Formats: sequence, C-alpha cells, structure tokens
Amino acid sequence: MPNTVSVTAVLALALSFASATPVLHPRATACTFSGSNGASQVAAAKKTCSSITLSNLVVPAGTTLDLTKLADNTTVTFTGTTTFGYKEWAGPLVSVSGKGIQVVGTSGSVLNGDGARWWDGQGSNGGKTKPKFFYAHSLTGNSKISGITIKNSPVQVFSINSASDLTLDKITVDNKDGDAGGGHNTDAFDVGSSTNIKITNPTVYNQDDCLAINSGTGITFSGAYCSGGHGISIGSVGGRDNNIVKTVSITNSQILNSQNGVRIKTVYGATGSVSGVTYSGITLSNITKYGIVIEQDYENGSPTGTPTTGVPITGLTVSKVTAVLPSKEAAELLPMLSSHAALGAEAMRKREAAPNGGLAQFGEVDYTTPVCVVINNQSSAGPDGPWWFISQAIDYPDQYQQMMPSVSEFSLAINSSACRDQTACPLPVPDLWTTTGAYQVSDGPQRESAPFAPSTWDSDYASLLNLSGDAGFFTTRLTLHADAPVGQTYASYLDGAGMGISQNLTVGFPGGAAYIMDRGFFSLYGGDEDMTYQNASGSVVTANHTLQNAYLNGIIPSLSYGLHLGSVSPNVSGSLILGGYDSSRVLTPPIVSSNLGNGFQLTDIALNVSSGGFAYFNTSSALNSGLLRAPGGSQSSVNVVVRPGVPYLYLPQETCDAIALHLPVTYNADFNLYFWNTDKPAYQQIVSSPHYLAFTFAGDNGQQGTIKVPFALLNLTLETPLISAPTQYFPCSPIKDTGKGYTLGNAFLQAAFLAQNWQTGKVFLSQAPGPTYLTRNLKKIAYDATTLDAAANPPSWESSWSGTLTALPADKKGGGLGGNGGNGGSGSGSGTGSSKKSSLSGGAIAGIAIGAVAILALIAFLVWFLMRRRKRSRVAELGPRDSMVRDPGEVHKPYYSPVPHMAEHEHQTARHEMEAKPAYAHEMEGQREVGELQGDEPRGPGDMKYR
Repeated sequence: MPNTVSVTAVLALALSFASATPVLHPRATACTFSGSNGASQVAAAKKTCSSITLSNLVVPAGTTLDLTKLADNTTVTFTGTTTFGYKEWAGPLVSVSGKGIQVVGTSGSVLNGDGARWWDGQGSNGGKTKPKFFYAHSLTGNSKISGITIKNSPVQVFSINSASDLTLDKITVDNKDGDAGGGHNTDAFDVGSSTNIKITNPTVYNQDDCLAINSGTGITFSGAYCSGGHGISIGSVGGRDNNIVKTVSITNSQILNSQNGVRIKTVYGATGSVSGVTYSGITLSNITKYGIVIEQDYENGSPTGTPTTGVPITGLTVSKVTAVLPSKEAAELLPMLSSHAALGAEAMRKREAAPNGGLAQFGEVDYTTPVCVVINNQSSAGPDGPWWFISQAIDYPDQYQQMMPSVSEFSLAINSSACRDQTACPLPVPDLWTTTGAYQVSDGPQRESAPFAPSTWDSDYASLLNLSGDAGFFTTRLTLHADAPVGQTYASYLDGAGMGISQNLTVGFPGGAAYIMDRGFFSLYGGDEDMTYQNASGSVVTANHTLQNAYLNGIIPSLSYGLHLGSVSPNVSGSLILGGYDSSRVLTPPIVSSNLGNGFQLTDIALNVSSGGFAYFNTSSALNSGLLRAPGGSQSSVNVVVRPGVPYLYLPQETCDAIALHLPVTYNADFNLYFWNTDKPAYQQIVSSPHYLAFTFAGDNGQQGTIKVPFALLNLTLETPLISAPTQYFPCSPIKDTGKGYTLGNAFLQAAFLAQNWQTGKVFLSQAPGPTYLTRNLKKIAYDATTLDAAANPPSWESSWSGTLTALPADKKGGGLGGNGGNGGSGSGSGTGSSKKSSLSGGAIAGIAIGAVAILALIAFLVWFLMRRRKRSRVAELGPRDSMVRDPGEVHKPYYSPVPHMAEHEHQTARHEMEAKPAYAHEMEGQREVGELQGDEPRGPGDMKYR
C-alpha cells in the first residue's frame, strides 16, 4: 500500500527540521495519514494538525497508534480499515488523550485487531501476552468518541482512565468470532478513576463484561445492546489505588446470551465503597447463570462464599429488570443477593411454566403499588383559601411540613427562620424545618447552595405568586408514609432528595398586602432523573427529584400521579396518588393532552345551573356561554396549564370581566381579585345552589370535555395577615399572556381530576365529584399508559352535589340588572275587599281623609330628613377608607392591617378577631337604577364598580 501524507503535514515537518532552534508552528488545517508509515508520521505531526484523517492505516507490530497529547479541540477521523501487526505485547494498539478531542469513525470504517492471532482461551490470565486495544486516558473537556467500530480485539477493548466529561456514543465492538475462536477477557468498556463519563447506544458482542466500572463517579450507561459475555458489572471494586464507585446510572439496555445479567462485585477483604448505583429498565434474555448478582466476596474470579463488609454497597437500586432465566437456576437467584445489598422491590421475579421443559420465563412481577399520599382533611392552611395540604415528612427524625401538591420542578420546604423573626406569617405558624444531627453528620450543610432569587427555584410559580425574598437548594431525606396516619409505619425513604428551602419567600399583592410563606410545595415533576446545583463554595451537587427517586427505588410503578385537591368548604377530601390514581375521582372519560408545556386548549367558559332557577345578573337565561374573551373580543381558544399549588384562575382580564358581569362581585385592584358582595341576596343564592362555571377543553385528536366548578367552591376567603377581617372573594385573577398561556390553579382543582404520565408525555383531565362519591378504587398507571379509565358506573356530577346544594325555585329568573338590586322582584299583595258599605258619615270620611293627608306629609318629611342625615353619615364613614369602590388610579391604603410582632404571640396558638360584622361596600340610596356599560364598550377591572 502506498504511504501518503498530506502536503500541509509535510510542510510542517520540514519546518520543524529546518532549524535547530525550537520555533512555534501554526497548526495546519488538515492532516491525512495512511499506509504503513502513517502511524509514525502522525506521531510526529499530531501537534500541528487541527484535524487528522487516518485512512486505511497499517500500524506496525508492537507499535501504538499514538494520538496522545493532541492539541486542544483536535478532530480525528478514521476511514477505511485500520489494521495492526502481530506481536505478543501488552499494547495498547491505540491511545488518545487531550482536551476537547473528537474521535469519529466514518460509515463503514473498521479498526480490525484480528484477535484470533492471540486468542488461546486464557485472555489476560495467561498464555500469550495480548495487547489491549484502545486507551481513552486523560481525555477531558467534553471530548467525544463516536461511530467507531472495533472488530476482534485481542483482549480488553476500551480502557477509560483518568478521564472526565467524556462521551462515547454509538460504539460497536464486534468480537463474535471470539465465541468459537477462544476469545476471553474481551471487556468492551473498563472504567477507572474517571468522572462524568457517558456511554450511550453501544452495540457489543464479546466474551466478558459489556461494562465494568472499577472506580469513578458520575458514570452513565444507556441504550446498550450487549450480547455474549458476563453482563454489565460494577467491579470488581477493591484492591486498587482508587476503590470508590459513586453515582452510576445504567438504564434502558438489553443483555442477551450472557452468563449473568446485572452484577456488582466487591473484593473479599478489601476496602472501598459502592454507592448510588441504579440498574433500571434492563431486559435480560437467555441468561445462562444469574440475572442479578451481588457479590461482596469476589476473589480470583469467583466468590469465596463469605461476604466481607470492607466495601459497603449503599443506595443500590434495581428496578424494572425483566429476565429470561434457565429454570434450574431460578431458585438460586434470590439466595445470590447479598444481605448487605438493598434492592428495589421490582428486582423480584416469579417462575412460570417452562415451555418444552427447557426454559422458564421470568416475567417482571410488579410488586410496587401506587402510593397514597395523605392529604390532611382535619385542618387547612392558607390566608387565601383555605386549602387542604399534605403533611410531608423530611429529614431524620421526621419533621412534618405542610406542603401543597405542585408541578414545580423542585419541592420546597420552609426554614424555621422564615417565620421566627417575621411579622407577616399567617397564624398559627406550623412546624417548620430545622437542622438536625442527622443532617449535620450527612454533610447536609456542605450541600447547601448560596441564596438565590425565587425564579431560580421555579420561574412560573415565582411569577404567578409574585414571590420575593431568598431561597436556596439543599439535600435531605424525604419519607413517604404511604396511606398511613402521620408517624405510623409503611415508610419509604427517599434519601438524597434535592429541594428548595425558603428563607423568607413572600407572596405579594398589587396593593402592598403580603405574607411570608409558611407552607411548602411537594413536587410532582418527573421530567428529569436528577437535579444539579452549586453549593455555597461553587462545587456541583447532584440530588434526586422526588418522583424519579420513588420510581427508581421501586416504590411506585411509573413516573405518574393522580390528583383531586378537594375542598375545605364544602368538605370534599383530597386525593393524591403517586404511580396511580383513584378512579372514584374520575367521573368522565379523561381529556388527554400530549402538550406538556401548554397543557390544554380551553375553548369556552359558560355559566349555568344544573337544576332550579338562577340568580345571575344581566341575563334572561341560566346558560351564558361564550365568556372566553381575550384582547380584541371573543376568543376561540387559549392555552391553559392546570397547575396545582397556585391559588387562582389566571385568565384574560376580558374573560374575568365577562364572568363578573353576571355575578354580585366587585373588582378589587389591591388584590387583583373580585370580592363577593355578600350583602346581596343573589350572593347566597348563587353559592348555595347548583350554579356552576363550566370550562370546555379540547384534547388530542379533537377530543372535547367540560369540567363544572360549582360557585360553592369559588367562594373563597382572604384572611389575616392579608386583610383585617375575613373577606369572601371570587378567584378570577386577570393576567396578560406572556407566551406561556394561562393557568388554572387550586380553585379549579377543587372540582377537577388531574393526572400525568411523564414517561408517555400525557396529561389527563376529568370531572371530579362533589362531597358524595364512590368508595376509593386504586388503579396503577402503567409506565406506558396513554389513557386512563373513568370510574365504573359513576354517579352524575349533579347527584354528587345534590345533598349539599339546594336548587332555587324554578320561577327564580335572575338577579336583575346591574347587580345592584339583588333582591328579586318586588312583591305585591292581593288582599280581599269588604262587601259591606261604609256606615261612616261624609264628614267623618272627609276628616279621615284630611288626617291621612297630614300623616302622609309628616312621614314624607321624616323620610327626607333621615335620608339626608344618613347620607352625611355615610360620607363621613366612607371618606377616609372607601376601598371597595374607587377610581383605579386613586392612591389609597391597602386592605391589610399591621400585624403585631411574633414575639407577642409566643404563647398563643392563633390570633382571634373581635366579634363584629364585616364592613361591606353599600349601594346608593333610593330607587334609582344604576345603568350598565354597553357590551361593546371596552372595560378594565377598574371600571367595574357594581355587580
């Protein structure tokens, strides 16, 4: 074969030999080497080349293709077939090192070791001295090896050592010929003393481990196809300079025709540690020995039978492993699991009848069941609800935190210091998190981040809640007490749970009212397996998301949840299921959306009643549809996300106004909410009868569905420290679309069922029942579920509320115009006249008439006088604090009142208000009707004075 080298490389070599004085050479743009001299030429010219192409290279016997210490960001491309001469030596045949190096194999290219020349069935244990194939040592700076095909390696293939931030993608190791030819110890990937290594989508045919990790941190191995050999192994660990294996994720891979499936080997009598290893989503087929092997007694290639604890195995997860095993070995699978290992429940297997008497199928036994998270229905929380909450245990021993279900990316706990020195926390202050001895000894403080703005925790929640103040990240234990009363058994421990911590996060309102958050958020986010953040000293910390942690530990069957928040008043208990749902909360076939980002298309909002009369204003009909409005008029649809944890219905201003036109409410700019005019008869009529707000959604494939929310659930309460006296409000909060769509929060989820399967990207929405519903029926959500079943023979939504809401008389036809009367029509008596003629004389009759006129005149005068006096009194009363009805541009004091310092309440459990009737805005005197604006006139919230 001719020996060639590119002109640019020759010039570079010529320059290097032209002067005895060292000079700095510019890097050539491209170098190409081939033939039998190519290996020596590239070794001499490599530092002057920004890209190196190796075409049909012939590497001499006993020579390493030396690509070490390449210039930063060099690209090496293999084309054609690279071959190697025969010699008994240790190798390696190829060695690469450098920073930002890219090694690429073109389509059809092969590095052929012709290993049969060395194979003798002994591998590296004896016989001929065999060269290792490919050293990927000291590769750093996001280097990558991709598309390489290696055929018939003499012994171990890839040795990855002292590397960091290295990716190997779409590597093929084809040692099939070694099955019959004596190939042995042909490990595909040996990893040692390396960090942040990603090996993705490899295809391996060999006679030893597909992967063997002897030491290292942050190793990811996924999408592998491993045939032959000994399976995927951690170890053997121990007896080397570095004996620490930490944070390893091996997922979504196939192991076929192998001795073993997944394996951990630690050396007998040695020291070191194995921690944070996950095997998940592994399919085993035709395994000749064991599917899952945990050995803490490995010595000289086999177990001693006496495990030692010098290399402890902690934080091990074996989940979603499906195997086909020889039936004679089946009974031995579980005894091989070391007593020092902690396996997920889904590592268990069952034996089925063996076809043809030869093999038994070992199908996955899903021992996991959905976890019922207890939503407290004995006490409620929130100065803007009230709402049910989760009492969630964190840290050790358990510290119970009040948390709201949420889809925030991270859970959030509240530091005890948040309310210790603050005056704006709702009372009574619940138990908040404090550091413990366990937190201290587990390096908890060293894993805390520096303080940051609320948007770093979650930008969507921070925006909708108008958060201010400081938060941070920390790592702790989170304990799931599955469907058990607080403090009892059925605990599942989720160690290494990453979450936010509020130092003083504050929820703010436009008029200046605010409160310090005293309840956190329980995250139902399942989009990522891990979270990373920087601690206060700048080091990267890796922690677990709650839902992923539960799934990977074999606690729940899928990355999913089912939620019905329920309501405090009327009392509807909440339901939160991890990995499943309660079908009794699903009255209608769920609407399904594949749009995780924007959720659902909201196509209409309507007012209606399910039975009886109606008390809506400004309408002659109970049904008022087409209320979905946006800037410019009616809207065919808008994007909405159903987001638990935030309180309101965050909708276009025009939509909120269109709804409020028919209700006895007044917009309040201080809170960006609508206050119920509770002194109007229509208020009580609407919230105590089956009046409802209907939301119509479009899902996938044009699917339509409607969720009804009774106004009984939209009669919420603002309390101290937001406002001096409890005040009822309607939770429509006008917002502008910033490109992320609108949001339906807790107020909506009182009446709606929400579920999500993060693994299939599906979101489900259904009508939830009222206070009367079926017995709980727990169902799993499979990892591949794209649909959910509704309850079998569910009650109608109307019947679930019939014992709570009382229909108005059928002849009740609205609350009138303008929202000011609210008293219905005026009554008229019919009386019965006398059939006898009067016996009074004409003079008597005249005297009575004159007296009656005088009395009427006196009454008229008294009425005029009292009205004038009352009007003056009213002006004086409302003058300094006319906060219910005002010009929107007017400067005014907010509703909330100063709250005494917390120290004043040290020995109190709650603040009590003096008994008094709340002050409401009053209507104008007399019979004059207040006119409404015309429907086509633009109106902002500030224009809505009376409803």
